[in-house]
This record gives sequence, C-alpha cells and structure tokens, in this order.
Amino acid sequence: MSYSPQEVRNGLFAFGFSLIYTLALIPNDFLLIADGNLLAVVLSLRVVTVLLVALAIGRILRKGRGWSYELWVALASWSLTLLDCAVSLTRGSGQWFSFLPSILIVAFLYFAIPARLGTKVSVGVFLSLWELGYAALFKEFPEGALTVMALTYSGLNIIGVINNVILQRYRRVETAYRERIGDELRFQKALSNTNYEAVMLCEDNLVADLNQSLAELLGWKSEEIRGKPVRQFISVAPQSEPAFLSGGEVSASLLAKEGEIPVKAVLKEVEVDGLRLTAIVLCTSQVAQPFAQRLASLPLSLREIQVATGILSGHSRYQIGAELYISDETVKKHTSNIYRKLGIRSKVGLARLVLENP
Repeated sequence: MSYSPQEVRNGLFAFGFSLIYTLALIPNDFLLIADGNLLAVVLSLRVVTVLLVALAIGRILRKGRGWSYELWVALASWSLTLLDCAVSLTRGSGQWFSFLPSILIVAFLYFAIPARLGTKVSVGVFLSLWELGYAALFKEFPEGALTVMALTYSGLNIIGVINNVILQRYRRVETAYRERIGDELRFQKALSNTNYEAVMLCEDNLVADLNQSLAELLGWKSEEIRGKPVRQFISVAPQSEPAFLSGGEVSASLLAKEGEIPVKAVLKEVEVDGLRLTAIVLCTSQVAQPFAQRLASLPLSLREIQVATGILSGHSRYQIGAELYISDETVKKHTSNIYRKLGIRSKVGLARLVLENP
C-alpha cells in the first residue's frame, strides 16, 4: 500500500508527538503511582513504547513500505494502547482529563497515522471498549457522562472508518491512474511524432506488450492479450500484406471482443525499456474522420458528439476528459447517455453503428 506525502507527514507528527508525550510523563509516574509493581509495569511499557515508536518513525523516514512497515506501525500503535490501559489503572475517580490521551490515540490512529485499516479498527475499538468498560465499572462520573463518552468514542471510530474507506478508494484510483500514466509513457517513443493512439509490441509473432488504449479497444485486459498470437487481434488483407511488411500504412481490422473495428496500421521497429521490438501502431481517428457528418446526424448533443468522436478515435476516458476539460466521471456519464440513446452497449457497438452505416 502506498501513502501520500501528506499522510507520511501526518504520521511523523502523530508518532513524534506520541514519543515526546510518552517520555514527558515519566516523572509523573514516580509522583502518582504508589504501587511499586504497577509502576514497574508502566515504566517498562514506556520504554518498549518509546523503542517501537522510534522504529516506526524510522520506517516512515526511510519511506519503507510493505509488511515490515505495517508490522512496526501496528506494534507501536498497540504498545501506545497497552500503555494507556495500564496508566488508566492509576487514575483517580472522576478525572475527566485522564481520558484525553486515549482520545488522542484513537484520533491520531484514524486520521494521522498511515497504516492498514485492520490495525486502526482493532486498536481503536479495543481502546474505546477498555475506556468505557473501566469507567462504567470503577469510576464515579455525573449522570450522562458515560453517554457522552460512548458517543465520543463511537463517533471517532465510525467517522475514522468512513474516512479511511474513502482514502483507500482514492488510493486505488490514484495508483491505477499513476500506473496507467507510467505505462503510457513507456510507449511514448513508439507513438512520438505520429497521430497514432494505440501500439502493440510484438516478438516472434506474439504480443509482447500493449498500451491501455489498445486494450480498451480490444475489450480485454492487457494480461489476457500478452503472449497470444498477433494475428488473433489484427487482420490485414492479403493484398495489403506486402505494403504492411515494408512499413507502409494500410487499412486493417482490429479483432475486438465484440466485433471488428477498422483501423489504420503501420509496422515499425521501436525501442521500449531498452529492448528493440517490432511494433504495430494503430489509429482509428483517420477512419472516423469521414463520418463526422454521420455523427452529427445522430440524436446526440454537441458534447455527446465530441465524446463519441473521442471514443471512435480510440481515446480512453482520461484522454477524452483532458481534451474536453471535463472530469472522468462526466465522460463516463456522457458515454452512458450515448449508449442509451443509440441502443448500444459498448464502444465497439458505436464503431460498428457509425463506420458500417455511413
């Protein structure tokens, strides 16, 4: 799991504050804890907590991610929780301020410390139940005080979970977007100085790799296409084969999941990731251009026609959104309206409707 720079900064602040707070209260332990055994337990937990929190800070500073990072963060969070539980045994009756540390721990955990949701929920729920149970059994608070405490802890947990679920969804979208952009950059050389949108890398007549635009046109995931024969996805007429093999631009058919899509294709040598491979670069926009009048005759709004043109050009939602200065969700909404109005279900259906019925 990757965390944003802001989450990392928040985590450093939260753990840094916890480290200082844990050390600063050691003198209070000697003043307020009369039981020698309990004092030893609390001091031991403080030492362990300081070490674990320091290690968690070190992992964050080294930008380490993965299971080891999550392990140290989980251990540090649990150590802070157990320390707070032990200290709660020393609190006097009716000391409202004594619940501030546990509230801060839960708040930091959900809203500042970058960690897995499972760690946050387990620690947050455990600490909340401990504080509420201990207060109900051994504390003397005014009437209604426990209700306020219950609302505070439950509210922190519920809002914290909702916040983290939203963040996880955002991370997934952001990660997918970054991977997509990174993948597209790998094919930049193959598509540079051309008006082609899709590229397929070939090795020994097999698909070695392809960009996302081509995968979307074909209707399969990239991993379902890699390693398959090239001719399973592209068809060139026999009379055009010599021109195609010599590097000329020819008309071809893209064998998509839901039918054939007419394209312009060129065979060329490219270098990607330091390897020289054969590439087939494809374009649908040149095929779509003569059908602008056909698009204009369809029962679509001006914006829907622009989106439909982008779809016929083989552009992804991200590309269409960037070209039209609208969001990805808006492109998705327009696409759904286009399919509904035209009685089709996919971009292949749109291509066949427009290209086969001039």
